[in-house]
Amino acid sequence: MEIEETVVRPEEIKQVLVVYSPQSANPSYLDEVLGYVTRRLCEMDNYNVRAVPLHEHSLTCLLFAYDKPPDLILVAGGDKTVRCVLESLAQTSSNIPVGMVPLGGDTLLATKLGIRPCHDRDDLDQALTIIAESKTFAMDMGRINGRYFAIDAVIGNIPPVVLAPESNISRHMGVLSHLTPFVQSMGTRATFYRFMEETEGFCKLASSIFVTNARGVGAGTGNAVQELSDGYLYLCILNPLKLSDYGRIAYRFGAWYLSGIVDGDIPLTIRKIRKVRIESERPQPAMVDGEIWGTTPVDIDLVPGAVTIIVPGTSLIIPESTTKELADTLSFSVGASETISLD
Repeated sequence: MEIEETVVRPEEIKQVLVVYSPQSANPSYLDEVLGYVTRRLCEMDNYNVRAVPLHEHSLTCLLFAYDKPPDLILVAGGDKTVRCVLESLAQTSSNIPVGMVPLGGDTLLATKLGIRPCHDRDDLDQALTIIAESKTFAMDMGRINGRYFAIDAVIGNIPPVVLAPESNISRHMGVLSHLTPFVQSMGTRATFYRFMEETEGFCKLASSIFVTNARGVGAGTGNAVQELSDGYLYLCILNPLKLSDYGRIAYRFGAWYLSGIVDGDIPLTIRKIRKVRIESERPQPAMVDGEIWGTTPVDIDLVPGAVTIIVPGTSLIIPESTTKELADTLSFSVGASETISLD
């Protein structure tokens, strides 16, 4: 009996680039993850896998020093690593699909898209199954003074997790570090800001400003996939005027941290926008997905459908209740900018 050999032609071999962060996990676990991921990818299909490290504040491995762009990019790391990869793709207008193997403590984007942080082999299997199913959507990205962001741009010193924690964000001890800038902010007076949108401008006193890609991955709540592809950014303006306002914020965070329940109102106003210029009476620091990036004034705009992301199929299904809730609370007409007050 003759055994037939399966010959794979070079043009049938798919190229996979695995970008990982050396800081995202201890070296032994990271080696285990990369080895397992490489083996599974090779078993899935005719993949040729190349793994490259992405060091902090480095874009040197991307992108695209390669003669032929990869067919798939897999990111093993946290939000900063994901943002660097997505920024490179957005800059080159590339639609290479990006899959995530979330590692480390900052995995907000992946978690909101329905991908569990990979703490063990089961989590890894789930992440790789999602990648194998290849369900994708075109994700919008924001841009602040030319720098892309996947989650949010923040002006001021109150972290969004303190304002709007959500039940599926890990309540580990590291999150308490967010309280330090919050406590410090209580002794800092609010700043007078001027906002200039596409067709109108207004002024407002504020302590912190967040421009989020979706309320579900920033200050507020919402469906991440739907809002990450809706062609809008969300301008969130926080202005605690009295000590009681800070107490409301602290209560909201405490209730979430101790019990996982998100409860209580906060003095936050949300506007749905596509483009905005923000100026302040004195320069204020700006952060992009947790990294310092210049000071005010800043110009922020949206890049629709900038990148292609692989997500669980269930994340693409919008429940009727969610759709109705969003329709009731966010009944915006195209080109309009309305305000939702959460105080």
